[in-house]
Amino acid sequence: MTPWVDPLLRAEQALLGAVLLSPSQLDRLSWLHPDDFHSPHHTALFAAAQAMAPAKATEAQAEPVTLAWPQAILGEAQRRVRGLSAPYLHDLIASCPYVDHAPVYGRMVLEGSLHRSVLRHATATRQAAREVHRSGLDTALSTALRRVDALAEHLDAVGRRWGAPPRARGHAPALDDAVHSPLNLPVEHERDLLAALERGRASGLEAISWLEPGDFAAYGDLFTCARALAHRGEPVDTLTLTWEVRRRDLLSPENRRRLDAVSRGPAAGSLDWLGERVLASGLLRAIDLAADRVQNMAGDIRYSPARLVHHGRLALETISSPRNRREQARTGMPPAVGRTREEQIREAAQPGLARARSRPAATSAAAKPSSHPSARSKEGHAR
Repeated sequence: MTPWVDPLLRAEQALLGAVLLSPSQLDRLSWLHPDDFHSPHHTALFAAAQAMAPAKATEAQAEPVTLAWPQAILGEAQRRVRGLSAPYLHDLIASCPYVDHAPVYGRMVLEGSLHRSVLRHATATRQAAREVHRSGLDTALSTALRRVDALAEHLDAVGRRWGAPPRARGHAPALDDAVHSPLNLPVEHERDLLAALERGRASGLEAISWLEPGDFAAYGDLFTCARALAHRGEPVDTLTLTWEVRRRDLLSPENRRRLDAVSRGPAAGSLDWLGERVLASGLLRAIDLAADRVQNMAGDIRYSPARLVHHGRLALETISSPRNRREQARTGMPPAVGRTREEQIREAAQPGLARARSRPAATSAAAKPSSHPSARSKEGHAR
């Protein structure tokens, strides 16, 4: 039995085999880059083929039975990377099922490349968020936000390159909580803010109206109850807060311990400063969670590039609300409303090069797409 081989690796091999057998296939693969190949040897071979094509393609096409073209590629590739030999080129040629299927193999190579590139950006975003324990909250948050912007721009670039048109907003698919690793940050600021509210400073809630219960990692239930008491004009103290928590059926063992910590905790620091610390920590956790979702989707072969881009954008949209509220907290002004992200994407959208250039011009009956149902099915899956 033939051992199972990664289909993406086989696609790289089959594509290079097609190019070695027919240099004219390079004209149908102008949208593919050498860096799209995962193997360094394959990167060097495709780069060599592109570099040698102007000088050698005509000669190789005129004499298809000679070894001039493969030898030229091998010589050029050996100057770029070590470890290549002539027998491996024979293996590549033998691994190509059909030369004319090169564009489909190329789309498989491109799909793997786009997944890897999104995975790299998402991983860098999570790493930036997790630098908080070394560089501090503000520095880590600033770096992570820059990474988020870079990831969003890269998703847009992936969508343009694959030819994925912007889609209407929706909801990202629910993922198993077990795959998430929420960022573990201290919650002392949450406790101190609740302690300040509980000790007669609940009237200052208007100054932190931009803060939401979802920004809290542990004390969100208690903040909801304190805000509800203040909204009704009732005092916020240990007894009333416990009463409201119980009324809402939130008096779990964890919340009992949190109530006790609030009653014993210091009420130091201004409400707006404590609120900003809570919001900054919540935003950093949101970034970590969104990047984690994109990371998992980028590593899932069931996501086509178009679906990866769409759901990746939806995952990053979860950061917009706390990010805008943080800007409001820092400036005292609501964030400016500009063009929606969909409008920006639509303006920058371009035809998908991988699709637009994958088919040669129909110069004869043999070059026309097959009308056989199985052929149409394969083409649909390739897209």
